[in-house]
Amino acid sequence: MARAVRFDHYGDRGVLYIADVDVPSPLSDEVTVEVRTAHLLELMKKGDDAFNAHDFAGMNAVHHPDMVAHITGNPTPLHGRVAHAAAMEQFFHMFPTSTSRTTHTRSSSEAATGQP
Repeated sequence: MARAVRFDHYGDRGVLYIADVDVPSPLSDEVTVEVRTAHLLELMKKGDDAFNAHDFAGMNAVHHPDMVAHITGNPTPLHGRVAHAAAMEQFFHMFPTSTSRTTHTRSSSEAATGQP
């Protein structure tokens, strides 16, 4: 068993909860992937810096070409870096002084269990 942060429906952080979950074993044709939070936080910081500078090339650099973005107020997710860049350009026209700041400093396992 492991502890995980879960959600059952889209919403703000109030929909998140901690639950015990089974840890599946990989099948013979599968692998287990470990995600390192430090790299993700570095990408988020670069994305924040690009966002704050209204640097579209910088924002594009940190997003995968086939990214999917769930943006509040949009009934369907945006598919692809090009669609995301267009949405960000429209966002900056509406909110030209907005900024972003990454505040996540712990890994998901540390946040869920209190252990690194």
